[in-house]
Amino acid sequence: MSSKKNRHKIQKIGLTIGLVLLLILVGIQIFFSYYLDDLVENRLVKAVSEQTINQYQLDVGELTLSVWNRKMELNDVSLHPTNSSSTAPKVTFDQFSVSGIQFLPYLFNGSVNLGDVQFITPAVTLTENSPDSLVFLNQSDESSSSQTTPPTISVDRFIIDGGSLNVQTSGGDSVRAELQDFNLMISRVRIDSTSRLNPPFFDYESINSSTGNIRYTFKNGLYALESHQTKYSTIENTASVDSLKLVPQYPRYEFSQQVGHQKDRISLRVGQIRLEKPKIDSLKAGTLVADRLIIEGANLDVFHSKMLSDGPERIKTFPHVAFKNLKFPVTIDSVSINQSEISYSEHLPDVDRPGTVTFANVNGVFANVTNDSTTISGGHEMTLDVTSDVMGAAQLDAHFVLPMNEDGGHSVRGTLASMQAIQLNPILEPVGLVRAERGTIHSLQFLMDLGADSATGWTQLVYSDLKIEVLDSKNVNSGGRQWLKTVLANLLKIKEHNNKQPFRRGEVSKERVHTKSIFSYWWKSLSTGLKDNVGL
Repeated sequence: MSSKKNRHKIQKIGLTIGLVLLLILVGIQIFFSYYLDDLVENRLVKAVSEQTINQYQLDVGELTLSVWNRKMELNDVSLHPTNSSSTAPKVTFDQFSVSGIQFLPYLFNGSVNLGDVQFITPAVTLTENSPDSLVFLNQSDESSSSQTTPPTISVDRFIIDGGSLNVQTSGGDSVRAELQDFNLMISRVRIDSTSRLNPPFFDYESINSSTGNIRYTFKNGLYALESHQTKYSTIENTASVDSLKLVPQYPRYEFSQQVGHQKDRISLRVGQIRLEKPKIDSLKAGTLVADRLIIEGANLDVFHSKMLSDGPERIKTFPHVAFKNLKFPVTIDSVSINQSEISYSEHLPDVDRPGTVTFANVNGVFANVTNDSTTISGGHEMTLDVTSDVMGAAQLDAHFVLPMNEDGGHSVRGTLASMQAIQLNPILEPVGLVRAERGTIHSLQFLMDLGADSATGWTQLVYSDLKIEVLDSKNVNSGGRQWLKTVLANLLKIKEHNNKQPFRRGEVSKERVHTKSIFSYWWKSLSTGLKDNVGL
């Protein structure tokens, strides 16, 4: 009987203790709900103001702290300059949350251990060349050496969802750059005394990121750079850019008028650029090392109007020399160009239309791609093997050797398959002021040494039954020709056949015009050999 009473008493005591604990917990939760949230919010606002020397203000629509769930949420957050007219950076986000907060490690050893740290739709607004300096950042740098060692921080996942960036011009009247739909997830983040010493200043297990539309307008107003989507993943070990575009901001002829002199107008569209197996450790060291770079579906259009005077004598650097002088070291085993197109157009004064040479189905591979100073110091050469269809009619095979020296001299050899001469009229008529009436090109071989100042070499054009017309520059489009010059050219100059061995060769001899593009240099150099081959 007494044992039953004892059990009953124990049950009553246990129930009483449970009720008391429950009341205490409810009381604590009420305290947290009604007082602690406001207390934490006020301290955050005050801390931001103090740390930024009253330059910035933190506004929070709602703060919710759940100790039992170990989670904190801030909704409708704005971090903005205290002075409303300031052009200093501004940040807003719909929600900032921290989950999986571990209190005991912080109390015992000062380390910060968190589950997920997440920013929902953060929006950053910057002003280009803002005169409003952030004094507190300089002060923080100066005082950092006297501060105590920061705590070790561990985060399971750092997440940005739907971020955006907007960069205004210094006048505030237009957008210099914008980025939309930025997403980032970094797993197993750890920041300690060792990681703080070197970029990226934290250790991690994996990174996945993506963006939506990106647009940047160049300061000269001539071009904008756009992309539709970018992706990067350390898990897949790839990085890609989709629908990359270099967009001229003026039509063909208005472009050079805006510049005030002759200038190449370049339009570029690339379906996708994909980098495979980039070495993450090399990126940390400030270099890029990867297995392959693949360029899919590029379309390059270069237009040069000669209606205006020549531009200033500003030397155009060869692309491989510009790559050599790039401050960022790059080493890639191969760069592949797949299913691309290139066109070069030129419009002479007094001619009623431009001439165009096109290269369709361009496929090529750059090998030994590097600008690493140690590698190239020993006389390194990059190579390019490329095939394309000239004027959509005949296959061109070319091999380029690109020594990584300072003057940019390089060489190219190649062959062209059979085609009809009249298929070259879109470039011959407006630029060469000649028209092919008939003729068959059986083959072409060429070798050119393209130096920094001049090109030499030879062409071997095998052809038969060639007849041309010399055109009137003011009447090219309607077929106007200079009758006497045409007769004299066909009778006295043009060699009608070159289809019996030994085949005649033409001499390549061309002074480089340093203000013109590399495509102009290649084409004009080749044309000197072709003209000599046929007798022009």
